[in-house]
Amino acid sequence: MKKTIITAALVVALTGAAQADNYDNTTVSMAAESATMGVSLSTNDTSRSIDVYTLGRSLDFGAGVSDNGTNRDYSVSAGKTLDVANVGPVGAYLSGEAEYNWGDTFTKSEMHFTPTVGGKMDLGLIAPYAEVNYLLKSVEGDFTSIDKVTPTMTFGTKVALGTSTSLNAKLTNSLNSDWKSTDKEVGLGLVVKF
Repeated sequence: MKKTIITAALVVALTGAAQADNYDNTTVSMAAESATMGVSLSTNDTSRSIDVYTLGRSLDFGAGVSDNGTNRDYSVSAGKTLDVANVGPVGAYLSGEAEYNWGDTFTKSEMHFTPTVGGKMDLGLIAPYAEVNYLLKSVEGDFTSIDKVTPTMTFGTKVALGTSTSLNAKLTNSLNSDWKSTDKEVGLGLVVKF
């Protein structure tokens, strides 16, 4: 009962924040994960996507398809997350991902590089986190020319709903090159371990 009340309160708080700040692209996802593989279905106001990925390897790989009813895009990725400091329930991590993108919405194929720095806490029932990442992009024809695109700040928490189910609720703030807000969105993700 305590978990249900906390989850309901979190959803109400995020919904209130979304209405107050006019979030215009809310994401909802569901994922099923084993110890080594995962599959995720997600939707937002503009598109639907499916992603398949590996977990717990020295380098994790993924592949995805996104469709908005008119255009279809594809991606393959490789990435890794490293815990760099853990003191009691508090930890810090670094992660990086390289992603190759192509499809109907891309004039030319693109490589995306996303370095991320984050902090997290494990409080048992909930695990809040905050992270900052920066999207870097290069375009087919000159993949060695990498341009900075946008930074993003994310604040969220993972809530254990049961022994094998959790909810990830987050607020994402997209920024411009001057680190001023350009877009905000709420994301809710259900993860089932099997």
